[in-house]
Amino acid sequence: MVEKLEKASMANGELLTYFNYGEVIATAELVACHLITEEYLSTLPDTEKALGDYSLGRYAWELRNVKELPEPIKAKGQQGLWSWEA
Repeated sequence: MVEKLEKASMANGELLTYFNYGEVIATAELVACHLITEEYLSTLPDTEKALGDYSLGRYAWELRNVKELPEPIKAKGQQGLWSWEA
């Protein structure tokens, strides 16, 4: 999946249409939430910065144990954290 994201981030605007919406594509553990500051931005590689909105004052979620699912699963979610039963 990381390879797909890196390829998608190389073409301006392509990322928004690369994946289908309304699908669970992976599971992960949320381990931290970071306030976006100049100091935090200096720790991120350009490929990471290309994949999100890292405006000052926003927050970034730190994930671990990200596991890509073999096939996407249709799901109706919402913004933010939400509970999901397979």
